[in-house]
Amino acid sequence: MMFGSKKRTDFTIRTMVREDIPDVRELARAVWADQLFKETGIDIEYPAREMKVYGAYIDNEPDGNLVAEVEGRIVAASYAHTWGSVGWIGPIEVVARWQGNGIGTALLRRSDAYLGSRGCTVIGVETMSDSDKNVAFYDSLDFSISSPTFVYEKVIGKVTELSGMTEELPVDKCEEFLPMFSSMTDSIFPGMDLSKEFRMTMLGGLGKVLVYRDIDDIVIGASIVHERTVEGLSSHLMRALVVDPGSESRERAFSVLINDSEVVAREMGAKKMFFTSSVSALSVIALADRGYKVIGNNVKMLRTGEYHEKGDFQIISWAG
Repeated sequence: MMFGSKKRTDFTIRTMVREDIPDVRELARAVWADQLFKETGIDIEYPAREMKVYGAYIDNEPDGNLVAEVEGRIVAASYAHTWGSVGWIGPIEVVARWQGNGIGTALLRRSDAYLGSRGCTVIGVETMSDSDKNVAFYDSLDFSISSPTFVYEKVIGKVTELSGMTEELPVDKCEEFLPMFSSMTDSIFPGMDLSKEFRMTMLGGLGKVLVYRDIDDIVIGASIVHERTVEGLSSHLMRALVVDPGSESRERAFSVLINDSEVVAREMGAKKMFFTSSVSALSVIALADRGYKVIGNNVKMLRTGEYHEKGDFQIISWAG
């Protein structure tokens, strides 16, 4: 598919394949290093995402990851994610030299169309609230600010022992538990289904999944703890933590899963845990009590639908 721009730059957009991984990986390093330099004046060799992250994205969403080429060279990439009724886009990475040529806009529109074709009734992004450029870009394409999110981080050098109240899900049990994950996340937002995220984590070797059962032996909570996703970093990502909002044990489940996720992350070599999460009074208090500090602010921006999470004890990030 060919797009023109006001600068008369011709580019093509196609689906990302595994052979593209080395190129998109280096592209991402260049894009984020450039952004860091522009914002802070710091010029460093930006760390790269682990190769397996790209492979997992491609396996999980074969038609949702895109690259843009100019004269056969990849100059931009974008990633779309379908969680049942909820679809989100990110990151979108365009090499500095080719920014302002309509490439990012074309990638976003293609991603939006893809998510719509997959039945997503909510389509959005999560971006840095203090980046006027990013917010203005999405605003120009009919995305509106929906809700704030906080970026949390905690040093986990000293952690407690496992509670004994969670279990690490073995890979061979993954498929068996997927319907439970679907049901749990549907109770947080109608139609939302994070089971693909759990499956990608386990089958893609990205990390570990913990589950929490109540006194009736029913799974009412689960967390996804990623191994290091960026080379050289000691911070590990809590990709998600979900608890059935209708359970009387929801606060306990949240606390236990946070604790055990930290222990598991430490066992995988982490010195810090980080994540982004929607803002609620109870979750802010609960995370502060656990020693988490707010180190940044993002915003969710929506183009289609409305998104409101039920309950207060979950960590669900749209940040790519």
